[in-house]
Amino acid sequence: MREIEVKAKIKDKDKLLKKLADLGFVFDSEKHQHDRVYFPNGVEFTGSNIIGQNILRIRTEEKDGKKKSMFALKYSASAALDKIEKEFEIGDTDQMHEVIKMLGHYLFIEIKKHRRTGKYGDYEICIDEVEDLGSFIEVEKIVEEDVAADQILLELDEFLNTLDIDQSDKTIHGYDILMGNLKKK
Repeated sequence: MREIEVKAKIKDKDKLLKKLADLGFVFDSEKHQHDRVYFPNGVEFTGSNIIGQNILRIRTEEKDGKKKSMFALKYSASAALDKIEKEFEIGDTDQMHEVIKMLGHYLFIEIKKHRRTGKYGDYEICIDEVEDLGSFIEVEKIVEEDVAADQILLELDEFLNTLDIDQSDKTIHGYDILMGNLKKK
């Protein structure tokens, strides 16, 4: 499966939440996530150089007082927010960290966020409070791996437009790249 998403910085969260409520959208999940993102050894961060790279992630998630950890491999196929993703649950994050290092990756960045999610048709909508970055909306659609991203990205972008998200607030980067750019300054 392939995850295609659009993302934007939120300027007025109350206004956005009202727009979503007017559409009948309700949040069905709330969680805290701590991500550790790993780049391949030898790949220096330049701000946008992850296309064609296998990026690895360990995510520890707390929801309703329960913790679980997931390992993910993300391959950016054609754009930063168009990824082929393989993910599974893991038991020991420290052991997984060591395995990732042995596979030739280094810890690039850590991201902590509070996430509220819900479904709206074929979309998953996330409102994130990301430590050091602020508030964001993500709209994701899961498609088959052979589906062309361009049409889906256009569809998702048009949905953001219906929420009055300003074009200048949209980003093509994931939180790993946004955080890397922030730390680079």
